[in-house]
Amino acid sequence: MALYPTPGNLPVLIHLTYPNGSTANSYHSLSAILYAYDPVTGQEELISSAKLSHPLVLNFSQYGITLSNASDYEFGSFPLNSTMVSGIYLVKVPGIYGFDEFVSGIYVVPYIVPGIATEPLTVAPHQNFTLVVFAETLGSPNITVSFLRDGIAYFNTTVNSVETSAGQFYVKEMSLPDIPPGYYTVVAKASYNFSNYTAGGIGITQIYVAPSPLDVTINNLQETELQNSTLVINASIAYQNGTPVRFGTFSAIVIPSYLQGSFDSLAVSNAVPLQYQNGSWVGYFNLPSGGNSNGLGLSPYGLAGSWQIYVSGVAYQGYPVSLKSSLNYNSLNVIPQPYATFVLLPYVLTPTFNGTTGIISIS
Repeated sequence: MALYPTPGNLPVLIHLTYPNGSTANSYHSLSAILYAYDPVTGQEELISSAKLSHPLVLNFSQYGITLSNASDYEFGSFPLNSTMVSGIYLVKVPGIYGFDEFVSGIYVVPYIVPGIATEPLTVAPHQNFTLVVFAETLGSPNITVSFLRDGIAYFNTTVNSVETSAGQFYVKEMSLPDIPPGYYTVVAKASYNFSNYTAGGIGITQIYVAPSPLDVTINNLQETELQNSTLVINASIAYQNGTPVRFGTFSAIVIPSYLQGSFDSLAVSNAVPLQYQNGSWVGYFNLPSGGNSNGLGLSPYGLAGSWQIYVSGVAYQGYPVSLKSSLNYNSLNVIPQPYATFVLLPYVLTPTFNGTTGIISIS
């Protein structure tokens, strides 16, 4: 999306085509209409219009672009004064299908990073998550974020910038207070005062706030496991009142502890689905073997050590699992905390020729 961070003249270049892609030349005078767009309400406000013409030559010296045969294009311009450097705008041509969109002032995109992502994206009160706001502009704007439902702001917060070796980021580890459950529009607004004008911007995302999180307990987990064996994951998942969860979508994720910082890249390849069986959610994870090729490319001794078990998912009403996470402000990695750990031994379980099992020690 185009960004115009300062006041000035806004050129509009329009190429009209038929559905088959061929150029459509209009023999009537056309105008472009500029609207201000509110992403929260979806409303459009008429700002101004500009008459379009057929120039023979178009010279955009600022961008190093020259069009010598520009008769296939319609051209015009809008004045972008100091009061308009704030928000999202649409350009339309009456009677013509389609529109163009641009941002004036500050380009703002908020997004939420929970401990483990679910579908739909869900958080619960008092459950920590990471709030990130992308803001592209000149300078370092002030960022405020509101959680709106039915036009009411139930929670407001500010997000400060964090300076890293990769640049400036707006990020905050936080949790929500007790607010009514339901879908919320998360509205991020940015503002920065220059010497002769104030730039602004707005961006939105959505999140479902559940009434409360789910409690998870890993049962009957052995302290040690063998490579090339099957890890049985037996999880009790319950609502806050102790009632077992019988319906939902849940997965278990099993990774080496030293790769906790790479959780995001391993959360798909090292995940197994859980199924509800006799009051518990059960899954089976095939532990890798250093004696054969494995996804981590490690030897038996490289695989050996502490491993972690995570559980992600939501009940059918949208209640998410209660998984704690922490934000590393130096690396900006979000590190979830496991539900359980075990030790993978440097020994490989291998079948013998008679169909029984035995243990071969790797030395």
